[in-house]
Amino acid sequence: MTRSLTTLAVALFLLGAAGVETRAQQPAAPDLKLGGTTMRDLERRYERFGLEMKSLPEFRASVFGLVDQFAAKGELSSILLPPAAKPKLIPCCLTHQVVQPEEGGVELVKQLKAHQTPIGAELDAALAAAKTSPCNATSLDWMLTLDILDANLSLVQNDTERLAGQIEPSTAASARARADSYDASCLGKLSELPGHLQTARLSDAYAVLLDGGEPVCGALRIAKSVFVTARHCLYRPETGARYSQAGSTRIALISAPTTTYEIRREISNKRLVDRLGAIDSPKFNSQEDYIFLVTETVTTPFVAVSFVQGAIGQPLQILGYYRFHNSARVFSRNKAPHPRKPWTDGLRWTKAPMCRLLDVSDPCRAHLCQTDKVFSGSPVFLDDGTSQLKVVGIHIAHMREPGSCQFTTKTGIGNVAIAYDPTTAAAYLPQD
Repeated sequence: MTRSLTTLAVALFLLGAAGVETRAQQPAAPDLKLGGTTMRDLERRYERFGLEMKSLPEFRASVFGLVDQFAAKGELSSILLPPAAKPKLIPCCLTHQVVQPEEGGVELVKQLKAHQTPIGAELDAALAAAKTSPCNATSLDWMLTLDILDANLSLVQNDTERLAGQIEPSTAASARARADSYDASCLGKLSELPGHLQTARLSDAYAVLLDGGEPVCGALRIAKSVFVTARHCLYRPETGARYSQAGSTRIALISAPTTTYEIRREISNKRLVDRLGAIDSPKFNSQEDYIFLVTETVTTPFVAVSFVQGAIGQPLQILGYYRFHNSARVFSRNKAPHPRKPWTDGLRWTKAPMCRLLDVSDPCRAHLCQTDKVFSGSPVFLDDGTSQLKVVGIHIAHMREPGSCQFTTKTGIGNVAIAYDPTTAAAYLPQD
């Protein structure tokens, strides 16, 4: 059993390390280079594990088969809880923005103890619910699945429309089942949003950035025609280069999804830029990963939001777009029987327990809410049961890549949000 788990863990680790870097469209040649490593190199390294590597897709299928075997036996949890002497076997499995509620709860308790903060009855009940949550098994399953899917997505420029053509039908069927299970047990649909958040008019405050009509990030409306989102949604942090052509990205509120607004100006680092795509500082770090977008006049009535720091352990909520919500279409090579759905159908919030504030290191916040890649830029709300919208930060990354954010928790569990000073921002934002 130990050797089998080691086999799977090492295979998944090297799969993630090799597969994410390549941009080849159809890897078939045995000497295909993967981030400087050839298929023959990998084949020699995996001979002792009995994995045949005639091609990268076949190798991924073999790893997926191993995952299926362990899932059937109910033994996947041991992969995320390896002996302390072997921590390097599993970094692949913790690099996504999925959170296992029980594991998040354990980390939160550590943080509370470190800050000498009592748990209290409400949080104690939440911790108990996290231990029995069905999201524990499905989130772990989905973490492992995403390692394989995102390796394939990197080959097709993160385009889920082309994903099915990159993986075997049997793999696609298995992945679809996992995507749906995670969706059902860990996430909630927009129509299921708790009543106090609906009363707070969250739909008039939360927006989505659309490129070609498809969601690419979330955003928060902070003035009549001003939004804030993650800066990396538009620019590459390492170079400052823009992802898409200036002017191609538009904004829509979820309360009026068919009405989109043109971005007229971008504001970053306290300097107004009148020309799109001309941000002042080319490179930026995690603490600078936010940007203000000024649009043409938004006609929907504005709903005020307040900004709070929050306390470790407090419940939070986040809304974002789940890439795999239309799983029948995503995982089918023949798209015709599975039409596109409105992007609002893909909006999800964290239904599973333990969507809570994990750590605070100004201007950064660590949280334990469920997210996906397109959640970047989405506001993280304090969920105190009232009908007032209180924002603790803008979601930007997962805890495995906190960048310049310095947290006391070092395990890489959870996600990262960034806050900004609204008082300072008001000095250079346009006034309505």
